[in-house]
Amino acid sequence: MTLFLIITICIVLGVLLWHAIPRRAAAQAGASGNFTHGAIHAPKRIRVATYNIHGARGTDRVRDLSRTALVIRGSDITALQEVRADWRGNQARRLGQALAAGWLFTPSARRWGMNYRGNGLLSRLPVRSWQTHLLPNVSGHRYRIYTIAQVVLHDIVLSVLFTHLHTRQGRESQLKMVLNQFAAMPLPAILLGDLNSKRNDPLLMQHLPADSSDAISHTLNGLDSADRVDWILTRGLHIIAGGFTPPGVSDHPYYWVDVSPAGPLDAEPATITP
Repeated sequence: MTLFLIITICIVLGVLLWHAIPRRAAAQAGASGNFTHGAIHAPKRIRVATYNIHGARGTDRVRDLSRTALVIRGSDITALQEVRADWRGNQARRLGQALAAGWLFTPSARRWGMNYRGNGLLSRLPVRSWQTHLLPNVSGHRYRIYTIAQVVLHDIVLSVLFTHLHTRQGRESQLKMVLNQFAAMPLPAILLGDLNSKRNDPLLMQHLPADSSDAISHTLNGLDSADRVDWILTRGLHIIAGGFTPPGVSDHPYYWVDVSPAGPLDAEPATITP
């Protein structure tokens, strides 16, 4: 083997290794979305949900996005975490098209020269605008972001913050930033996402806005798990009902709540779906 061939192989391997390393996505510049399917008029009550879809991979190790669509089909606004992208496009777009809903994909990481992982939002209501922000990256990997979208609801604007926080070092600073941002948002407002923080997390309790409600706990009562890391927090909204779908299609449950901005309605019991 000649020296030239050895050098060429090393260069090629180096380029491949360089492109294989995950890197931070371009946040707002890398986001893509289409909300032309958004409804013109909102109902008196809407269903909001959060779902870590695990790239559409179930606990049976089968990756099937059509099963994810069946789980979330009843929601008006759905925040998605662990959304993947490949040559077929991002999973938020594919879910939006399957459900005739508006969609947004906010990538957090790039690999092989393309966005491949991030968060998503599906909405049957009109979305006026959105802005994605970088979260602190103390660990040096597992890049994280949060996005605030302005959803048109009747004659008001509903601020929706959705995110997926890190699991290890740096989660605390990310959680503090997200909760402080949520507290500063105009009413009504919702925070949706996988915070990787349990209900008894002292930092979460410390920075949780005083006027906010843990909508999942409020509706599930005794059915709620102390180990839950998925959250639906509301401010300035009336909570009507809630429920969840256990893990199976994903390694996380799917959580939803019905809310209304117009006034208190009679509370309904929690719902569990298989």
